[in-house]
This record gives sequence, C-alpha cells and structure tokens, in this order.
Amino acid sequence: MSENLRPGLSAHSCYTARMPRAPDPRLGTRSPGGLNTLENDRPCGSCGYNLKGLTPGGVCPECGTPIRARASANEATPELLEAPRGHVQALAAGCFILIGVVVLKYLLALGLALGRASLMWSSAALACIGLLWLVGVVLVTLPRPGKPELAWLSILEFLSRWTARVLALAVPAHPLCVVASEIASASANAAGAPFNPAPWQVATVVLNALVWASYLPLAWTISNLALACADHAIVWRTRAAIACLLWAYGMHGLMFWIRSGTATAGAGVFGLLGVLGWGIGWLIILISLGQIGAMMLWAIRYNDEATDRERRRIEREQREKDRFPAPAPVSPIGPPRPHKPARQPSQGAAARSAPRRPTS
Repeated sequence: MSENLRPGLSAHSCYTARMPRAPDPRLGTRSPGGLNTLENDRPCGSCGYNLKGLTPGGVCPECGTPIRARASANEATPELLEAPRGHVQALAAGCFILIGVVVLKYLLALGLALGRASLMWSSAALACIGLLWLVGVVLVTLPRPGKPELAWLSILEFLSRWTARVLALAVPAHPLCVVASEIASASANAAGAPFNPAPWQVATVVLNALVWASYLPLAWTISNLALACADHAIVWRTRAAIACLLWAYGMHGLMFWIRSGTATAGAGVFGLLGVLGWGIGWLIILISLGQIGAMMLWAIRYNDEATDRERRRIEREQREKDRFPAPAPVSPIGPPRPHKPARQPSQGAAARSAPRRPTS
C-alpha cells in the first residue's frame, strides 16, 4: 500500500491528515448518549439554541453563554414551551395572585392584632380576599403542561387538583361565617332576645379546619406544577413545605390537647414550634410560587422572541436568495453535446447515387 503514496508521505501522515480536527474544548460538544451530556431539550437562556446533546461546562455555540450542569429559572421543558399562550398566562397570574393574597391577609391580620380594625370589618375584608384566593387556586390548579408517564400519577394529580379547589371554598366561607355570627349577635341584642353562639362557633371551627386542610393538596399541586420547570429542586422544596405544614398541624394539635387537660405546662413550647414550622412552610411555598410564575413569564417571552427570530431568519434567507440566485444544475456526465439533425433517407440515397467528380 505504501508504494501508491506520494514521495515524502508515509501511511501514518496520510492517516493523520484525514482525521477531523479536535473541537474547541470551551464549546459544548455533542455526543450520542454520553453520561455527561444533556439528555432533554433545553433552550439556551440567552439565544434559545437547543442545548440537547451538549456537555455542561462549555458554552453555547451560538452566543457563548455558559452551559450549567443543572437547569435554572431561565430554562423550561418542551411541554411548557409548546403550551398555549393563554394557558401559561393563566398559570402565571394564579401564582402571583396567591402571593399577593397571602401578603394582604397577613397585613390585615397584623392590623387586627394591633387593634386598628374591628372583627366584623376585618372578617368582611378577609372574605373578599378569600374570593380572590379562590380565583388564584383555580388558576394555579389548571392542568400543568405535560403529563406524567404513569397512570396512577395522573389520577393523583387529578384528585389533588380538585381537592384543592373544593377545599378552597372554605377560605372565603370562614370569614363570612364570622360576619354572619356578628350580625346575628347584634340583631339578637337589639331585639333583647337570647343569642346562642354555639352553632356559629362549631361552624367556624369546622371551616377553619377545612381551610388548614386545603393548603396540603394546594402545595402538592404547586409541586407538580413545578415539574414544568427543568429545575426539580423547586419540586422537592415545595414537598418539604408540606412536611413543615404537617409539623405545624401536629404541634398545634398537641398544644390544644395539653390545654384541654388540667396541666398546661409546655403548651406554649408546642405552639411556638408550630408557628415556626408554619412560617417556614409558607415561606417556601411563596418562594416556589414566585419562581414558577417567573418561569411562566420567561416561557411566554421566549416564545415571542422565538417567533420573531424565525421571522427574521425567513426574511434573511429570502434576501440571500434574491441576492445570490442558485446556479444552474450541472450534469455529472458533462455538458450536453450540440444536437445534430438526423439525415432523411432520401438525402442518403441521393448522396450514394451521385457520381464522384474525378480528381486531377
């Protein structure tokens, strides 16, 4: 084989000349099924380039943005990016509505604790806020983009979604019950008739328990909604918030059980532990809602920018076609030969019958 080589070249030098050039190590490299490659579709947070198959630690080949090993708030699943715009907007609106309602509720509770508002008017305001909370719950519990692979997970998501919606009705119903009891008490006192507050107290306690119970399926639904984001840390943080809420319920239950007995020592400690778990759980839920809402807004903006990029690409390709027209196709067998007209049979016979002129 070496005798067919040109002088001055060896077999090794020809082999190395045919080898492809090594890629730039700063760029993300594509490899099928590698252990360190991104297996799912992930758009670049800056330019939208699909980073699937690239290795973390490099940079985006289009814009040079570093590729992180895990997803961040600027990355989403393909299901979220392909979801209808109105659906994603409703999910984002629900997240921010719930955050605003929680802030308003605790500000109103602080004003009531400071004695700046009466119980009746505070309860009426809480009822209006509760209606807004119900709207936010309905929006947040819309079916998330994408479906789980297992059937029982789909059934669990369906049950948690509708359980959260039904139990959320107790949020505006609880302050309305308090307002109704205050109105009934004032009417009985004005008429001089006796007033029995026991039924109203039982109804208030039951509705308060339903309000507390409604937060658990809502938090579970929020964690499922976070699956639309590529960052699964939001999912596990939200589910950890469910554990904090359960801890708070248990501590408050122990506090009420101790206070119902003869000895009340230690009830305050359990109450403090319950308040601590309650605060940590709701802080995690609010942070998760903010991250999910920001993710939804980013997905909307990304789709708008992707549509604009696609439009500009089509316009650029059309301009290039107009400026540089495509060359005529070349035949692989060479240029066509000029066509010669075929001779007629009469012409051939006349040529054979004509006598030859003598040559001198």
